[in-house]
Amino acid sequence: MGFWKTIITGTKPKFWDKPNCRWKVNPSGDEAVIEFSESVPDQAELSADPDTAGITISDAEALFESWGNPAWSYPTPNELINIGYCTVADLRDRGITETAATEADLKRAIRISARVIDSFCNRSFFRRETRYALDGSGSQTIFLEDRPVIEILDLKVDGAELNTSEYKVYGDAGYVRLTGLAPIPGMNYEGIFPTGDQNVELHGLFGFSIIPAEVRESCVQLAIERLREFKSETDITKPDGKSTRNAIGIKSAKIEDISVEFEYPRYLTGKQSTMSTGNQKVDALLIKFKKDMDAIVV
Repeated sequence: MGFWKTIITGTKPKFWDKPNCRWKVNPSGDEAVIEFSESVPDQAELSADPDTAGITISDAEALFESWGNPAWSYPTPNELINIGYCTVADLRDRGITETAATEADLKRAIRISARVIDSFCNRSFFRRETRYALDGSGSQTIFLEDRPVIEILDLKVDGAELNTSEYKVYGDAGYVRLTGLAPIPGMNYEGIFPTGDQNVELHGLFGFSIIPAEVRESCVQLAIERLREFKSETDITKPDGKSTRNAIGIKSAKIEDISVEFEYPRYLTGKQSTMSTGNQKVDALLIKFKKDMDAIVV
């Protein structure tokens, strides 16, 4: 994770739309510290920005203290729709020049690719704050379908809030266990989640603090493939150097009165887990992240 000090433009800090970025704003609302897991292209992009400077975690904590320890801000669910798991800088680093594709094309390809990844894995990889209503298990442990768990912000059983010392969170495995068998103060049961209908209320941060490297690479590969589908029909008889040899990236080609269509991988998407992203290498990168079910969101 990296910390960067930057300015506010409009209502957001610069680079707020980097994958899994979050930020804290100073009291005057004109400066912010952003935190996200940056790639090498990201580092080069932010370092070149005159309004942005990298800082250490100790520098960031000192700023937060001087700002009165403001809360972290996150993109809204609607804003996340327009953010992908890689960046324009990632694609430029793979040799996609401005002549080959505009920034708007790159952002569009990234957004579409992120949705393909979400559909294939049946999950979102963004860090998010969510509340769940769960049925008491009648045991020490309650399992969550939404995982990994970054942090539990509060946990209530039958309306009574538990102290953090009274339970332990197993983030990667996605479950919460009550600690010890002694009765919890103020409750009439011994160290178990009592059976009931949605009698356990859990509020926490879920997803990934850092977008997994496999997901970021998958987004890059799918975005590059998607860019090939954005090209409009071109007439290869014109003297502009085009030929069927470099038809990759061209959706269709026109030779006098004959039009030839080029086929590219088709992405299978839907409400449930999909059969394939259309790219076997990407499927292999993502297979360990596939999830079958979701918990009940309230």
